[in-house]
Amino acid sequence: MKKVFLGEAVTRYKAKKNPVSVNFRGSRDVYNTMKPLFGHNLYLKEVFIVAYLNKANHIMWCEVSTMGGADQCTVNAQEVVRKALCGNAQGVIIAHNHPSGALKPSENDRRITKKLRTGLKYFDIQLLDHLIFANDTYYSFCDNGEGSLA
Repeated sequence: MKKVFLGEAVTRYKAKKNPVSVNFRGSRDVYNTMKPLFGHNLYLKEVFIVAYLNKANHIMWCEVSTMGGADQCTVNAQEVVRKALCGNAQGVIIAHNHPSGALKPSENDRRITKKLRTGLKYFDIQLLDHLIFANDTYYSFCDNGEGSLA
């Protein structure tokens, strides 16, 4: 067995008066919860958002991971995996938008999905779905047979 040093991390939690209590049962729940996080950037530039979930598929926290340009953003897969580990997440859902309005996943979209799925799998964390937002609709990798929303 290979030993891997993951570094040191400090996690701070801020109590909320009304914590989010969403249980994702499918891609429509993810879409409805995450769409407001894009704000006006949905049509301007690519934004990559990550939701970290507990065993019951409740959101522990959700954050904008990366903001890019009009047609791409760079995702740091190591950072996503590190945060999932440090936060004791059991599942991860990722989402990003296509300001162009195109719903079809690009090769880069498929590549980052595979990279994150593989990286998280080593630590028994599931990548449950990857959604692409465009205009007032979305594409779900899970719904299209490219993953599994448990």
